[in-house]
Amino acid sequence: MAVDTQLMTFSETDLAWAAGFIDGEGSIGLYPCARRDKYHHKYFFLRLSVANTDIRCLRRLQRMFGGSINRTNHNNRPEQRPCWTWYCQSKKCADALERLLPFLLSKKEQAETALLSRKYMRKKGQFRLEPVDLQSQQEIASHLRLLKKV
Repeated sequence: MAVDTQLMTFSETDLAWAAGFIDGEGSIGLYPCARRDKYHHKYFFLRLSVANTDIRCLRRLQRMFGGSINRTNHNNRPEQRPCWTWYCQSKKCADALERLLPFLLSKKEQAETALLSRKYMRKKGQFRLEPVDLQSQQEIASHLRLLKKV
């Protein structure tokens, strides 16, 4: 299904709904890229994702914040209902988290921590992260993993 290139305008009700849905079903993470860039430099990316069996909710998130929706593979569990995952990364993720922050409850600290990582991201035209930035990203990623266990 094609998605409008123009994102929805946000009302407080829209943002509160999205925050509640993400608080309950979402995941915020900072992940090392599985492969290095063409110059063999390591870097991290920020991701916000939600998996659910009701694709309508995920499409609403996609209209609000952009991103993609992929079907989750349940080949080993054919009795399960179809499931999809919506996700947005990097700048779109940071923009979404900044808008959602006032409405988040259980994932508020994760969102605040994730947003700190933007300070250490690779800038446009920058070929590699400085070692201190890479170390900061690794520490933020570790802290996010700990917050998920709370």
